[in-house]
Amino acid sequence: MFKLKWKDINFERGLINLRDPKGGSDQKIPLNDSAHELLKNHPHKRSMYVFPG
Repeated sequence: MFKLKWKDINFERGLINLRDPKGGSDQKIPLNDSAHELLKNHPHKRSMYVFPG
């Protein structure tokens, strides 16, 4: 999650694209309503990362 970038979140389709996860190949995982709402309201701090620092 620390490598998650805003460009990897597709709010329209409700998916997160996990690039190069520890388990192997890239994956697309669905966003549930709670995660979708949390990420929509999460502050964008002029960083490409969702959770910078």
